[in-house]
Amino acid sequence: MLLICDNNKLIFQTSEKSNCTAIAKIFFHTLGLLEEALQYHKWIHKYEQEIYIPNHLPIDSKNYYSYLKLNFVRNPFTRAVSSYLHCMKAAYNNPTLWKKQFHNLSFEEFLIFFQNGDLQNEYAINHANPQYNPNYYNDFQTIKIENLETEIQKINKKYQKNFRMDFTSHHFHNNYVNNKSEHSFCGNIKYFDIKKLMHLSNLPPYHFFYNERTKQLVTSIYKEDLENFHYSFEEAFPGI
Repeated sequence: MLLICDNNKLIFQTSEKSNCTAIAKIFFHTLGLLEEALQYHKWIHKYEQEIYIPNHLPIDSKNYYSYLKLNFVRNPFTRAVSSYLHCMKAAYNNPTLWKKQFHNLSFEEFLIFFQNGDLQNEYAINHANPQYNPNYYNDFQTIKIENLETEIQKINKKYQKNFRMDFTSHHFHNNYVNNKSEHSFCGNIKYFDIKKLMHLSNLPPYHFFYNERTKQLVTSIYKEDLENFHYSFEEAFPGI
């Protein structure tokens, strides 16, 4: 989604499951609107979607040549797992809004459904869509959220900005992961069983969702993200 401020000549581009909540807080704090946004609703995207974006729609991109344009991205290999868990949780909590066959997918099945265009759920599609959009990114500076603090420091210094970096999002930090227990490949385990592991705070680290098959699926689905933003499986999971 695009967050545009003409007064500050500033554009943020974010995607779902790419720490977009923290990025939105940085944006609205810069504009002096963070308190207003959080008073409107504690979920900041409510203000973003209902109040801010409808009144700041993009126009001809040629008008933005002098704007500072930042595109915040996340490694597709961690983002894909995060998208899967988020969408399956949404299907579990709101079963009437999802077709029955989507309620209990494994990670591998989720990727196959998405690749084949069979999810047929706008919410899931938005959260799993690739981040790269050729209409926007030719003159955007890419900020990898894995290095958010360092990259924001560089932007502040280069452009004499004062973007805050101390905003966090619980969506980006999975408290269910257990890095100490012994785990094995879980990319073929159905979500209901994954949910039991989450309930026990024993979810395997994200790299256990991958074997050669799921790695190939993510590589295929997010080919443009991997190439244009220079991501890799090895960068997502060093030493694995």
